[in-house]
Amino acid sequence: MDIKEAIEKRRSARNYNNKNISWELLDEILDAGRYAPSAGNIQTWKVIIVTGAKDKQKIALCCLNQEWINKASVALILCSNLSILKKHYEKEAERYSRLNIGAVAQNIMLRATSLGISNCWVDTFESKSLRRHFKIPEEIIPEVIITLGFSDEKLEVPRKVELEKLVYYGKWDNTLRDEKVLPIIIREAKAKVSEAIDKAKKENFKEKIKRVFRKK
Repeated sequence: MDIKEAIEKRRSARNYNNKNISWELLDEILDAGRYAPSAGNIQTWKVIIVTGAKDKQKIALCCLNQEWINKASVALILCSNLSILKKHYEKEAERYSRLNIGAVAQNIMLRATSLGISNCWVDTFESKSLRRHFKIPEEIIPEVIITLGFSDEKLEVPRKVELEKLVYYGKWDNTLRDEKVLPIIIREAKAKVSEAIDKAKKENFKEKIKRVFRKK
C-alpha cells in the first residue's frame, strides 16, 4: 500500500475483533514513529504499550468510560518529556510538544493502516487518572492515546472540507489562484532566449559585412 492509499484509507475504528497484533508488527508500526520530524530533532516522545485487559479497562475509564477501547488489541499512550523541551525552547515548549507528538502519531497510524491494522486517535482523557494508573512522572505529559487492532467493520469515508475552502494563495483570504503565473514565466524565459539568439545573429551579420568591406 502506498502512502496516498494509506492516507485515504485511514479511519477512526472503534470496533475490533479478537485477533491480536504480533510484536513484530507492533515494532514495525512504532518504528515508523521514529522517523517523524521534531523540533531541533530532540525526539522527546515516549510510548507506553498497553495490552493487558485490566490495563485497557483503566484507559477506558480514564477516557470518560469509552468501553470500546477494551476491544482493541493494543493501546498506546504517547507522551512527551516537557522538561527537556523547556531547556531548549522555554516559551514554545508546550506548542512544540504537541506538534512533535502529532507527527509521531500520524506516522504510527499511517503505518498501521498500510499493514491492514485499524486504529483510532483518542485525545479525550483525564490526565491525572492516567498518570496515577500508569505511574507517569510529573515532567512527562501524556499527549494522546492510539488504539490498534483488527476490524471487520467497513467504515464510510468521513466528510472532509473541500480543498478550495482550506487554501489561500499568497496571502490570507485570497482564494484566487493565478493559473497563468507559470505559463507567463515560461513565455518570458523563451522571449529572453529568442532575443539573445536574434542579437547574436545580428552581431554575426554585422561582422560578416565588415569583413566584406575590408576585403574591398
